[in-house]
Amino acid sequence: MLLPIVDRHVIRQVSLPLAGALVIGLLMLLADRMVRLLDTTLGKKNSFSVVFEMLAYLVPHYLGTALPAALFLGLLLGFGKMSANSETDAFMASGIGLNRMARPVILMGAAICVMSLVIMGWLQPFARYAYRSVVFDVQNVEVFYLAEEDRKSTRLNSSHTDISR
Repeated sequence: MLLPIVDRHVIRQVSLPLAGALVIGLLMLLADRMVRLLDTTLGKKNSFSVVFEMLAYLVPHYLGTALPAALFLGLLLGFGKMSANSETDAFMASGIGLNRMARPVILMGAAICVMSLVIMGWLQPFARYAYRSVVFDVQNVEVFYLAEEDRKSTRLNSSHTDISR
């Protein structure tokens, strides 16, 4: 189904700032967390790959936060640009009212609402569980290595004492 020109124009004017705000907001939220994760995993085995794995598990959480804010900024900047370029005046002069211009934005908001429901309801809990599992592994990696080294050293000491007898 092909959308009318008005709908495509309004969606294009809103979706470009929405995508930019979403990417920038997501990167800012992830950059803040990355600093803390680097502090936690620094000096551990495979620390950079673990940090990026943990960040990937945090994307649904931050996407649930950034998506509504990006929609707001996309609407604000998109309609602000259309107003500054007198496009809204041209639409109204040609008989297209604000209700008609709001129709594609309402549909976009409903689609983002469904997407947010899927992210927050299903994807985020699974990703959060995987994130907590990786955090547990990273925090306990030293304990496992020390226990493994202790086991190796007791085997060496017991075999050494058996040889000397």
